[in-house]
Amino acid sequence: VVASAISGPPRSSGPPPAALVVGHDAEETRATADAVSRALGVRVVCLLHDDTEATSRGGLCPSGSRLKCEPGPFPGCWRLVGGSAEDAAVCGADPTAGLVTSLGFSCVLCVVGISREPCLGEDYSGAKTTRAGKRAAVVSGVPTIVACVPTTSNDAPVDGARDALEKVLQTMRSNDVFSREGPSNSPRSHFPFPQRDRWASLGTRAFPWPDENMAVSFMADARDGGDFAAKDCWSLGNSAEFFVGQAPRNDGEKGSDDALYTRHTYDAKSMRRSLREAFRDGDVFVCVSAPPKWSKEKNGFAACRPGVLWRQERVAAEFGEPGSVRSETLALEDDRDRNRNRNENDAFGRTLPLNTLGDSLGCAGSGTGDARFVRQLATERLVAENGRHVASPDITSDERRDLYRAPPRGSAPSFFVVGGGVVVADECAGGDVDAVFRKGGGAAAVTTHQTWPAGHPFFMTQDAQLESLRSCGETGLPLWLAEEEE
Repeated sequence: VVASAISGPPRSSGPPPAALVVGHDAEETRATADAVSRALGVRVVCLLHDDTEATSRGGLCPSGSRLKCEPGPFPGCWRLVGGSAEDAAVCGADPTAGLVTSLGFSCVLCVVGISREPCLGEDYSGAKTTRAGKRAAVVSGVPTIVACVPTTSNDAPVDGARDALEKVLQTMRSNDVFSREGPSNSPRSHFPFPQRDRWASLGTRAFPWPDENMAVSFMADARDGGDFAAKDCWSLGNSAEFFVGQAPRNDGEKGSDDALYTRHTYDAKSMRRSLREAFRDGDVFVCVSAPPKWSKEKNGFAACRPGVLWRQERVAAEFGEPGSVRSETLALEDDRDRNRNRNENDAFGRTLPLNTLGDSLGCAGSGTGDARFVRQLATERLVAENGRHVASPDITSDERRDLYRAPPRGSAPSFFVVGGGVVVADECAGGDVDAVFRKGGGAAAVTTHQTWPAGHPFFMTQDAQLESLRSCGETGLPLWLAEEEE
């Protein structure tokens, strides 16, 4: 008897299912593995990675590297010696010779975390946790979830984030969001490309070209080059023709206004099915960011998009040779004094609430004592540029060219000190930054991230991305993972 592909009793044939948990702290990873096992009812394989200075920046090891895999501190756990989080994700989830496969299991889910790292806003693109999750999804094609506490404090509790992760997994299980019996796209299949609500449908009725010139020039290389996918119609939505803006219907007469079709769009429920399909295929992954003291009774969830957060003033310049009378410490103090005086006279900066990522609640403070002055660097640059032009209204074009070609009046620093900088966050409806740092205690932000770069055939269309923000009224979770598959 063949069990259901989504749920049901264990299969009578094939490798047994298992989930992979990637982390670096043994005790916390063990607790996370227990939560995953409770939520899904499957075995869990844990792979620990190093958290030394050499691996703290993340990234993959050079090609040809030999990373030792040794037994970990508890049953079902192994340690990847000298490996980063991305290394562990690859070595653990690879469907051909990864740890889960080598142990005789079929990997049905990869969980990265729980980590103490900000993965909100723009930070997610460079965070070790989300990079490892994206790598696992690309390499293995299995559903992937990353979980983190958005903090820089090594002492911040992660129990709340673990509870949030377990709740998300329980919801996914109860709604058959992904298979607990075996992955649907691991190892990854190349053709045919997934079509529904993907960029692979470019040139079809659902995603027509904006004009014929663009379509012809874009498709010419593939057709003239004898592209096998174009010949077999896989890359054209199983059709040898492509569509541009508005085109005649099959049943209409050429030139008739009512015979023109407009872009075909799927309804909201269909797009949520597409999101679930993309998650099962490893083409989107989920990031759960919970404040350090998150509680499902008090805080809840929020379906989010990346919020508006970036960092400025990340570099301090040091001048003078090492060992000179003007020490590096004094140089840094001088720079801070200059910045402080400049801030006092800055008419364009503004005072923003202080959002401390290491705060126990992870929420914005209130009052002037919890505020920070933030310089508006773009405004300063514009004022300086306007000042140069206003000061010399009669300057000729040749003189202006000579002015810009003049050698710099400054000097190159001897050293750069790179730090965390000043974090600037602006209000953004539905942003993960806004959800986590909500005053009075933030929600757990659940964000649907794309595995592939924009424009890739597996990249979700804008309509599907927008649908991922629709929330469940009862839980606040994204509706695509909180409603039952029909």
